[in-house]
Formats: sequence, C-alpha cells, structure tokens
Amino acid sequence: MDTNILIVEDNYLVAEDLKQSLEKNNFNVVAIVDNAEEAIIALKTFAVDLVLIDIVINGKISGIELAEIIHLNYQIPFIYVTSNSDKKTISKALVHKPQSYIIKPFTEIDIFTNVQLALDSKKEVVTQTNQTDTTSMMIKVDGNFVKIKFDALLFVKAEGNYLKFETQEKEYVTRMKLKECSDLMPIFFVQIHKSYIVNTNFITFFNAKLVHVTNAKLPVGRAYKEVLQQF
Repeated sequence: MDTNILIVEDNYLVAEDLKQSLEKNNFNVVAIVDNAEEAIIALKTFAVDLVLIDIVINGKISGIELAEIIHLNYQIPFIYVTSNSDKKTISKALVHKPQSYIIKPFTEIDIFTNVQLALDSKKEVVTQTNQTDTTSMMIKVDGNFVKIKFDALLFVKAEGNYLKFETQEKEYVTRMKLKECSDLMPIFFVQIHKSYIVNTNFITFFNAKLVHVTNAKLPVGRAYKEVLQQF
C-alpha cells in the first residue's frame, strides 16, 4: 500500500526538492499546496498518512496554526520542514507535538529518516486503536463505568479537569482531558473550540461564531473555523 504524503510549502523549489526526495524512496506525494486552506481541502480529499509543513506559508493561517488544526481534528502525524531555528519559534511549534522538526537546508537522508520514523510511530498507534471498540467508549462516572455510544453522543464539553458528555438521553461527567477523549473518537467528531468536541451528524446550523447541535448553541474557536467549513 502506498504511503500518502501531503506537502505544505510556499517555496516551489523546496517543494519540488521534497517531492523528489520522497518519490525516490517510494513515498507517494498526493498534493503540494502553499496555504492552510488548500491543505485542509487536501486532507478531506485524500487519505493522507503524513504532512510536511513549513511554518511560514501563504494565507492568513500560519504553518503552526495549521499544525494545531491537524493535531486537534485529524490526528495525522506531521513534520515541520522549516528554516526557522530560533528557540522561541521552536518552542511554540513543539506545543502541537510534531513527529519531527527538520531545519532547512535538508538532505534526502534527513527526509527519509524522519518520515520513516514518523510512519513507524503511526503504525504503533493504529495497532493499538484497532484493538478497541470503535462504536463506543467507556467512562467512569461516580465510581461506575458507563458505556457512551458515539452515535448517541451530541457533544463533549471540557470544564477544568472534567468533561461533560451530552447524549440524547442525559449528561455524564467524568475526569478526563479533552485530548484523551478526542483520540478515542471516530472521524465524525470534530473539535470546534478549545472546550468543545461535537458530533457532526447532529449539527443543524453553523456560522463563524456558533454551532447548533440540536438545541444547544456552542461557540466556535478561531483556530477551528476552517475545519468546520469543510462539513
């Protein structure tokens, strides 16, 4: 099976160099884009296994902001390929947990080694995920374990160290981080705010500021607007 890689790079020569390095090592480049908006479209269009991202790209959304969107909503591994080597930028970029951080100029072996390590890491995660139930998740509520069925879950709200699970029947509260919850959810759940994950099957209306999930009106965070518009 081909390994599909998306390149997000605004320098044509660098993008072509990356493409050639990848294809020489039997990786498939599904698209080359120079901005976050087109990158999100590509993520919806292709089965992407890995994203290579430059920090400085065209458009209003930076490479770091795009990485945040990918990290929060797609759970696809990504690697920064950038000329930004100052500590402040690196510290900011590492918040969203890239698989690696390659400084330009790079060599073919730099690309191959880091890409292969990222893909090997992804295989371990997929193996673990495939061993779990994909239709529901278990949470602990007042000392008891409760099964939450994904097709009945409207949205999840983070409040401090706790999460509120709003289902069609009732609300459940458990101690859990939103990121941990997101990692267990199927692709029809999307994060729309730092405190909210919603089931897109129950969205009845949305705009740049609000999402209506049945009777609830939920806020939309700035970093999540572009992803939401793809639904």
